[in-house]
Amino acid sequence: MIYDILTLGARGVSKTQITFRANLSHKLVEKYTVFLVKKGLLVMESGLEGTRYLLTDRGDRLFRLLREVESELNDFYAMSLASEMKARDPASRTHPSFDTERGRVPIEIQRASVS
Repeated sequence: MIYDILTLGARGVSKTQITFRANLSHKLVEKYTVFLVKKGLLVMESGLEGTRYLLTDRGDRLFRLLREVESELNDFYAMSLASEMKARDPASRTHPSFDTERGRVPIEIQRASVS
């Protein structure tokens, strides 16, 4: 949730926009925004359009770090999925008549259940 709110705060966002875009209750948005402001990650800015939340320098730094971690994890998942597909032999592929849940089971467990 924090990453989602920081993402929205990069462009400036109201509590209502956080509520709808992050799919949070008003109560949770209140708790998160108070927490993030107290931690120095967001700043409140009041204007003609109402109160908006923007990233501070510290919030921007954390946002960039979290975005980098997310990217690394996505790359890691894509690489591990590709190597798993290459490692599979035809005998361990999911048979069309099996339950679709079997396709989501890690390959090590699938191999153990075939033996």
